[in-house]
Amino acid sequence: MHNSSLPTKSSPVLEISASGIGEWTSDDAIRVNDPDWDGTVGDESLIVFGLQQWLDEKNTRRFTEKRCGLVLNGDDDLESIVQDLNLFSLIVIEFPHFTDGRGFSVATQLRERYQYGGPLRASGYLLVDQLSSLQRCGFDSFVFSNQVDAIEAVARLKGFSVAYQPSTSN
Repeated sequence: MHNSSLPTKSSPVLEISASGIGEWTSDDAIRVNDPDWDGTVGDESLIVFGLQQWLDEKNTRRFTEKRCGLVLNGDDDLESIVQDLNLFSLIVIEFPHFTDGRGFSVATQLRERYQYGGPLRASGYLLVDQLSSLQRCGFDSFVFSNQVDAIEAVARLKGFSVAYQPSTSN
């Protein structure tokens, strides 16, 4: 797993609200690979695994009653988690660089082929110019590892009035 772009727990998250407006919130996820994590989880904690961590630990008792999330990157095998998709309260797709477009394809596959209906977060090096396209692929929250203008990012979520390509919501 490529963790270099995975922000820390305190990273701000740009979420699309039910009304379609972008709102900044805080990230409440506990990452299994976080060196500051002592293994303690609260009842409301969201525990986020890397793909291999999930495959290795998904059957352990200590995680069976907890909210779980998954971090994927562009070259992960989605077939290995198809049976588990309903267990995830969040799926994070990493973008190690803004030129790496594999995350768009992974998101579209999760939404269209595998019918994943839960929250889908883009994380990593993202450009505000990409937000409309990311949203059309099914992402509903974003964590930036690079500096972005908060006001411009929210404004870009309004998107365009006309789209030439289909989206996962059409």
